[in-house]
Amino acid sequence: MKISNYIKIVVLLLFTAFTACVNLEETEFNIDETSTFFESEEDIQKAIVATYDALSKGYYEDGSLGGVYDTATILMGSGIHTVWDTRAFGGNLFTSQTSEIEKMYLGSYFGISKANLVMEKVEGIEMTEEAKNKYIGEVRFLRGLFYFNLVQYFGGVPLTTKVYEYDYESAIIPRSTTDEVYDFIIEDFKFAEANLPLDDFNGSDNATGRATSSAASGLLAKVYLTMAGHPLNKGASHYQLAKDYAQKVIDLDIYNLLDDYSTIFFSNNENNREMLFSVQFGPVLEECGNWGTWQNVGDWIGVDKEFGAGFGRVYITEEMVNAYNPDDPRFIYNVVTTNKKGKKEKKKFKWKTNKFRFVQEYYGRNSTEINAPVLRYADILLTLAEAENELNGPTELAYNAINQVRVRARKGIPSKEIAPSLEPADLTGLDQESFRETVFWDRARELMMEGLDRFDCVRSGNYYELVKDAKHLNDGSYKGADPLPHFDLLPLPLLAIRNNPALQGQQNLGY
Repeated sequence: MKISNYIKIVVLLLFTAFTACVNLEETEFNIDETSTFFESEEDIQKAIVATYDALSKGYYEDGSLGGVYDTATILMGSGIHTVWDTRAFGGNLFTSQTSEIEKMYLGSYFGISKANLVMEKVEGIEMTEEAKNKYIGEVRFLRGLFYFNLVQYFGGVPLTTKVYEYDYESAIIPRSTTDEVYDFIIEDFKFAEANLPLDDFNGSDNATGRATSSAASGLLAKVYLTMAGHPLNKGASHYQLAKDYAQKVIDLDIYNLLDDYSTIFFSNNENNREMLFSVQFGPVLEECGNWGTWQNVGDWIGVDKEFGAGFGRVYITEEMVNAYNPDDPRFIYNVVTTNKKGKKEKKKFKWKTNKFRFVQEYYGRNSTEINAPVLRYADILLTLAEAENELNGPTELAYNAINQVRVRARKGIPSKEIAPSLEPADLTGLDQESFRETVFWDRARELMMEGLDRFDCVRSGNYYELVKDAKHLNDGSYKGADPLPHFDLLPLPLLAIRNNPALQGQQNLGY
């Protein structure tokens, strides 16, 4: 049973207010219904499932808002050096009214509100302390993930831990600092790490796709790595914490790199041993999402129609194509280099992707059951390599971590009989700066199209330069807004500012 099978509970929890996101004067809340629903441990379990649904389908039953890990992440994750979306984000053409920005912000706070509701209601229901802490750990994991996305996109945002009283005044919350938001995230993930079970891959319906202690450890590694870099620049202390948590995940000996890179992303091999956490989409229409459809190409020559057609809403940049060794199996698997069927060759937008492939029946170019990856083991290894290099230079530990990812790439893709890559295995002899650049591009080659590109560019401290120097298209020019330093953050949604007086005058600089 997929987590999203309890989608109908979302309707009930819609009546819960969420800060800075709705016009409370125009919203009707059924206070009696939410107050009487929580009578048993089973009710808590269903409400937790509804909190997961905010990751995938958003706060309308038909998914019309879209979840945090759906179209919003696909487009907002578009950075400078890997992909270019057909709308706004690749060229920094977004505004405070861009729909995906609103979806990310509103959808995140909707999930946060449901997590807070569960934490409040669980205290009034009789159960063991262990069960209570597990349920709280699960929603705190999700709340931490919502805030981790928010702080990376927007900087400091309002923090909330309570359920609102359905009035205008209760939604007026000032913006917290970026440091305060990160401290909040760390406490949520630490509680989850201490109170959730390890991922045992036992295949039970209850466990599939749920938060685990090991996933919380992995996300703590990513949080500390992010804080160590731009814009907080916490430096060595946080690189050490990132290294320690990444090593902690590795030492668990639970996860591993799959031998065949291509099988990580197939819809019939989800929740495999490379995935620490992914957002679950289901096999029926109302549980489907856009992963594998918005990225994948449509009717192009060279595309295996066995895997269905997509919209191709994001393009691979010339920089990304040139960053791959042409014999790298990941390039051969990920990148489609031929033109649209029946059309003359065009200079721009020549390269597309077919990375997320669906082998079961699908319902159309907006509806597949492919899960959205949040954190996988290759990311943990690259996190360790990056942190160790920043602390001690390119040591044997750093070489070993990055080379595990490269060795898997060099094996080829057995299922497609693709020859091993000629990319050299030996990275010895690099200095710290050269290794830093190598890890940056290895993350791009390995994790392309997984919603992390923008975050990596910002963390590097070079987002402005990357925009300024970017040559996305075959004609060698940058097609977007004039590059400005403030592009490393997105604007707060205008809707949020209008509905929360405490945010007025608090827009991010440059917007």
